[in-house]
Amino acid sequence: MIDILGVGSLNKIKNYSEFVEIIRSLVISFPTIRCHIIGEGSERAAIENSIRKNKLDGNIELRGELDYTKVMEELPMGKILLHTSTFEGQALVIMEALAAGLYVVSHPTGIAASLQSEKLFTGKTKEDLIQHLFRLLQMGYPDFSPEIHYTIEQTCSTYVSIFQSKVKM
Repeated sequence: MIDILGVGSLNKIKNYSEFVEIIRSLVISFPTIRCHIIGEGSERAAIENSIRKNKLDGNIELRGELDYTKVMEELPMGKILLHTSTFEGQALVIMEALAAGLYVVSHPTGIAASLQSEKLFTGKTKEDLIQHLFRLLQMGYPDFSPEIHYTIEQTCSTYVSIFQSKVKM
C-alpha cells in the first residue's frame, strides 16, 4: 500500500518541492512512509535532487508519466492524495482520488476550495497540510469507501446547459 500519492505534471505550479518538504517533516514520526509521485515535467531534476539531498530515496518514488489507465490502477493502492498545487482550474485528480476511496489533502485550489467531503482536508500553509497528514496517518483503519460527487451524466448535462445558454446569446 502507498501512504501518500501525488499526481500531476512536475512543474512549478504543481509545487512538488513543497510535497518533498512535507514528506521530510513526516518521516521523523513515520520513517517507513511510502510515497509515489506520478508525472513528468521540467522540475523532475530539481525534485530528484531534493529527494536525494533530504535522504528520502527510500520514501519517495518518482513513477514518471503513466497513461491514464495505469494512474487509475495506482490510485486505489494509495491512502492519501497530497495535492500541493498552488493553482487549479478544476483538479479532476481530486475527484478521481475520492472516487477511488482515498483521502485528499490539498491547498484550497480548484474544486478543493468548495467541495464538501469528510475525506477532503484543505490548508493554506504547508504546516496546515502537515497537520492534516499527521492525523490521517495516525488513524488505525480509516474508511476507504469511494465517494462520487459528480457522475458523468451530471457533468455532461451541465456542459450541455452551458453550451445551450451560450448559443442563445
